[in-house]
Amino acid sequence: MSSLRNLPARILHALFGRWQWQPPAWIQALQGFHSRHPRLLMSMLVLALSSVPLLMAFKAWLDSRPQPALTTITAQAPGLTRVGEDDQLYPDNVTLRFDTHYPDPTRPGPRQAAKLEMLEQDLDGIVLSPAHPGTWRWQDQDTLVFDTSQDWPAGTTYTVTLPPALFADGIHLEDNRVEFATPAFAASVNKLEFYRDPQVPGRQHTVATLSFSHAVDLDSLKKHVHFDMRPSNAPITVSPTRYPYSVELGRAGREAYLTSEPLTLPQEENFMTLTVEAGVSALLGKSESRSTVEQNVRIPSVTTFFRVRSLDAHIIRNEDDQPEQTLVLELTDAVRTEQLAEQLQAWVMPENFRQTGKNHYSEQEIRQFTPLALTGNPSEHEYSALQTFRFRAPENRALLVRLPAGLTSQGQFVMSVPYEKTLWAPAYPREVNIVGDGGLLALKGDRKLGFQTRGVQGLDVEITQLYEDQIAHLVSQTHGAMQNAQFQNWNFSELNIGRQQKQKIWIAETDPAKAAWASLDLAPLLDNLAARKGLFVIQAYGTDAQGHRRGPSDRRLLLVSDMALLSKRQADNQHHVYVMSLSSQQPLADAQVSLVGRNGDTLLNRVTDASGHVAFPNVSDYRNDREPVAWLVQRGNDLAFMPYSRNDHRINYSRFDTGGIHTGGNRGNTTLRAMVISDRGIYRPGESGHVAVISKRDDWQALPDSPIEITVTDPRGKILRKQRQRLAADGLQELAFDLDSSAATGHYNVIVELITNERHDYRRQIGQGRFSVEEFQPDTLRIHSGLQSDHPAGWHTSARIAANVSLQNLFGLPAQDRRVTASYTLAPTQFRFEKFDKYVFSNPYRDVDDRLRRSVTETLQEQRSDDEGNARFDIDLSVYGKGLYQLVLDSEGYDSGDGRSVSARSSVLVSPLTTLVGSRSDGDLAYIRRDSERNLRFIAIDPSLQSVATDDLTLRVSEIRHLSTLVKQRDGTLAYQTIDKRELVSESPFRIAVDGSDWQVPSDKPGDFVVELVNQEGLVMTSQAFSVIGSRNLAANLEKNAE
Repeated sequence: MSSLRNLPARILHALFGRWQWQPPAWIQALQGFHSRHPRLLMSMLVLALSSVPLLMAFKAWLDSRPQPALTTITAQAPGLTRVGEDDQLYPDNVTLRFDTHYPDPTRPGPRQAAKLEMLEQDLDGIVLSPAHPGTWRWQDQDTLVFDTSQDWPAGTTYTVTLPPALFADGIHLEDNRVEFATPAFAASVNKLEFYRDPQVPGRQHTVATLSFSHAVDLDSLKKHVHFDMRPSNAPITVSPTRYPYSVELGRAGREAYLTSEPLTLPQEENFMTLTVEAGVSALLGKSESRSTVEQNVRIPSVTTFFRVRSLDAHIIRNEDDQPEQTLVLELTDAVRTEQLAEQLQAWVMPENFRQTGKNHYSEQEIRQFTPLALTGNPSEHEYSALQTFRFRAPENRALLVRLPAGLTSQGQFVMSVPYEKTLWAPAYPREVNIVGDGGLLALKGDRKLGFQTRGVQGLDVEITQLYEDQIAHLVSQTHGAMQNAQFQNWNFSELNIGRQQKQKIWIAETDPAKAAWASLDLAPLLDNLAARKGLFVIQAYGTDAQGHRRGPSDRRLLLVSDMALLSKRQADNQHHVYVMSLSSQQPLADAQVSLVGRNGDTLLNRVTDASGHVAFPNVSDYRNDREPVAWLVQRGNDLAFMPYSRNDHRINYSRFDTGGIHTGGNRGNTTLRAMVISDRGIYRPGESGHVAVISKRDDWQALPDSPIEITVTDPRGKILRKQRQRLAADGLQELAFDLDSSAATGHYNVIVELITNERHDYRRQIGQGRFSVEEFQPDTLRIHSGLQSDHPAGWHTSARIAANVSLQNLFGLPAQDRRVTASYTLAPTQFRFEKFDKYVFSNPYRDVDDRLRRSVTETLQEQRSDDEGNARFDIDLSVYGKGLYQLVLDSEGYDSGDGRSVSARSSVLVSPLTTLVGSRSDGDLAYIRRDSERNLRFIAIDPSLQSVATDDLTLRVSEIRHLSTLVKQRDGTLAYQTIDKRELVSESPFRIAVDGSDWQVPSDKPGDFVVELVNQEGLVMTSQAFSVIGSRNLAANLEKNAE
C-alpha cells in the first residue's frame, strides 16, 4: 500500500526532479510566536473575527446618515471671437453653470449656488490662470459669467479657482477648480486669383486672401507663406522661382491680403503656387497652424491672354421696352467700343445653310454671305471687356462672326489668333397685349379697346358678357382676382355665366421686330345689346395668316359703366359706400347698392343719398353661404361692382405711416391699454416717488368702471407696493411709493393688471413700466482732455497728434498715479466753419482708393498720471490714408484702487491739405434759365482759417450726358442701365485772390454740367454741378432711366 501511495511522488520526481520550500521570515516569526503564546494568538484571531459584524453595522449607520449635497461645475469655453462690421472684436464670455445634487430630494437645503446679495455685482476673489482682463458676475443664482473685451489667446488652457465666499451657506463644491480651453489656431485660403489692375494697363498680380481663426502674427505669417512658379517648360528638377509679395491685415488681424509684385506674363501658360506652411502662429497665445495648405492659380501666357471669352446672340429689351437682336461679346481684357467695331465683322448666311461644324470659312465662301451691320452700344467705361452690338437679321438665320487677329487691348496685349464663330439670329418674341392696366370703360366717349401685338398676323377676340346675377360666382370662382378673371376650376369659365361673341382683327404690320397696334370698337357691340351696360371678359388670341391660333394671348375683365364706387371699412367694421358718376364727376343719388353673398343672394340692400353715400352695418358674423363676396351697384340701366374684401383693392390716401399699433382680431377694438410713467425716472434710497398710469381703449370710447391693480416690485421680485383702484373716467391713475434707506438698487418694475373677474381673481396685464433706484456717489476727480493742434480753430495737418489728459482732485491738486484710459474715433466728415458758413467745401480725396470710408475706433495703450496729474497719448493716423476727418478722443480717469471714474471728450478736424477751396453761388444751380446770369464765388483758406491766394488751379467744365448701356447683372443676364458720362467742354487756368474770385456760370447751352477746380497734383479741390434749362433737342439723352 505504501508503495502505491508513493507512486505519484515517484512519478513527479522522475519527471521534474526534487525541490524544497523554506518559509519566509514573517511566517517563521509567526510560528515562533504561536509556539510561545498559543492562547494569546487565538484570542487575537477571535477578536478580529468578531469585529467584522461591528464594522458592517458601523458602515450601515454611516449610510443611514443624511448625505452631503455636492455641487458640480460645468464650464462653457468661449468660442471664436466675432469680428463686427465695424472691425471691432466681440469676444465670447466664459460661463460656469452649477448643479447641486441631493441624494435625498426631500432633504431641505440650498438649491442655488449664489448668494442673493451678490447677484449682478462684480465679484472679487476668483483666480483665473493664466490671467485675462475681465470681470466675474452672477448672471443668475446658478450661472457665473466672466465678461471680457479682450480677445482670447488661441489654444490656451485656463484654470478657474473659486473661493467659498461666493456661494450660499450649505453649498459644497465637488471641486473648486475647473478648466476650459480656447479654440486652436487655424489658417485657410479664401481666395487665390490672377488679378489685372484696372487703373494701370499692363500691370497684373497674383492676389490671395487668407483667413485665420484668430489674429495672426505678421512676422510668423511672412516666414511661412510664399508664392512660387517654375519657369515655363522647365523640368520638375528645376527649383521654382519665389516671388516677393506685400501683405496687409484686415478684420482685426483675422484676414491677410497678399499681393505679389507685378508679374511679367510667361511665354507659355503656367501656374503660380501659394503655400501656407504649418507653423503660422497666432498673435495671442502659443497655438500654431498644424497643416500645410497649397493652392494653384493659372497664369496665362503673353500670347494667349487676350482672347474672346464668349460670344452669343440674345434678344434684349432696350430702354423703351422694345426687343432688339444683340450680339454680346466678352473679352479677357478691356477694349474701346470704337476700336472693336472697326475690326469686328459679321455676315448672314444663306437661308438654306446647314451648319457642318466648320470652324473656318474661306474668303470665297464668305463672298456668298450677306454682310451684317453692327451698331455698338456705349459702355459704362471708356474701356470695357464686355461689349454689345445691335443688329437686324432674319430670325433663326445662321450668322458668321469674325474677329481678326491684331486687336490690341487696354493692357497692350495683342490678340494673336483670329476668332470665328457661327451662331443663330434669335427670334423676336410673339406678343399680344391689351393696352392699359385698368378694367373700366366709360359709357360716354370713345369706347375702343386697344391691342399691342408683335409677330402675329391677326387677332381672334372673344367678348363674353356676364350675367348680372352671376357676379357672386365670378368673384368666388376667381377668388376676387379681377385683373384677368382667371377661373380656378378648369371646367368652369365665363361660358358658364355669360354669352359670347367673336371678332376677327387682321394686323397689317408683319415685321416681328416692330410693334403693331390695333383697336376694337365696342360701340356697335354695346349698341346691339339689350342693355348698354355690363361686365365683359375679353380674351384675345394671336393668329397666323390662315387664321389659326398661334402663340400668345391676353385676357382682361372689363366693366362698361358710368359709375365708380369706393368702400370704406370703419374701426367698428361698419362699411360706408360712396358712388359717383364718371362723366359728371358728381355723387350719384338713388343708386341701389347691394351686398351679394357667396350663393348669389342679396344680403343687404341700400339706396344712396344726395351725397352718393350709403352705410352698411357690421357683417363680420356672416359665414358659409352668406359670406359677403361683392358690392353691386345699379342705377337705371347702368351697373358696377367691386369685390367685397381684397388686399390688392385697398388704397392709402394719407401718404403717411398709419400703421400704429396692431391690436389683433381676438378682442375686437375694445382692448384696454395702459401706459406707465414715473415723475423722475431715477431715485435714491430713502426718497419718495409717484407713478402715473394713463389708460385708454383702442376705440377711444369711455372707460369701463373696472378694477385695476398696480404692483411695484424691486429688482429681487419683492413687492414694494400694491394697490387696487377703480378705472378713472379720464383714464388717469396715481400711485405713491416710499423707498427705505436700505432699498435695493437697480430696476423696479411697475405692472398694471385689469381685474376681469373679481370673484375668481381673473386678471390680464394691460401695461408695464420701470424706474431705477441708484446710490448717489459724488465725483472725487476732475478731468480735462485736449488734442494738441497747431490750428485749433481750423484743422490739424500732421498725421501724428498728441492727446493730453489732466486729472485733479476736488481741491485742485494733481491726482497722481491714477489709471487713465483713452480711445479715439476717426470718422470721414465734411468741413464746415462758422466763419465761412455760406461756403461749401468739397473733399478733394473723395475719389482716392485708400481713404477711410467709414469711422473706426481704436483703444490706446493705458497710461498712469504723472506727478502733475497728466497723461499723454500719441496717436498715429498715417495708416488711414488721406481725407477730411474728425478725430474724437474719449478719455477716462479712475480713482485710486481703479474704482469710480470720470470721463471727458475732445475733438479736432484733421486733413493733410494746406489749402482748402470753398464755393458759394448767388442762386439755385439746379435750375438756371438759358442765357440768364448766375455766379459762383470761390475762396481759398489755410488750416488757420485765413483767406489765401492761389494760382495753381485749372478750371474744368464738363457736360454730363445720360447714356443707356448694357450691363451684366448678378445672375449673368444683361439689362440696360442709365449711366452718366462726362465730356470735357472747356479747360483754363484759374486764380483765386485773397478775398476770393467770381466765375460766371455759362448758361448759353442747355444741359447738365459740372465745374471743377483741379490743382497741380490732380486733386479736385472743389466741384459744383449745375443745370441749364432751355429749348433743345435732347434726343441723345434719356428722359427716364433705363431701369
